[in-house]
Amino acid sequence: KTILTINAGSSSIKFALYAFDAALARHPLLGGQIDGLGATAKLVAKNEAGERIADDALPQGIGHAEAFAALLAWIDAHPQNSR
Repeated sequence: KTILTINAGSSSIKFALYAFDAALARHPLLGGQIDGLGATAKLVAKNEAGERIADDALPQGIGHAEAFAALLAWIDAHPQNSR
């Protein structure tokens, strides 16, 4: 089980995915952001060790809803990054 936290700004979405165990997780399993919403958007993610695991261009002009859907699809497609 995991908890996804989201912080949506005017042109970006920041996110972190935490393990949901018996104790509260102090550090995320992965985190990152989608920058450039409404223009040239890009998803960047880092794993628990701080290593960059994604640097993916998203469709030109993508908005918040589409970017959030792309983020969820990316997380689903990479289960090894979320335990």
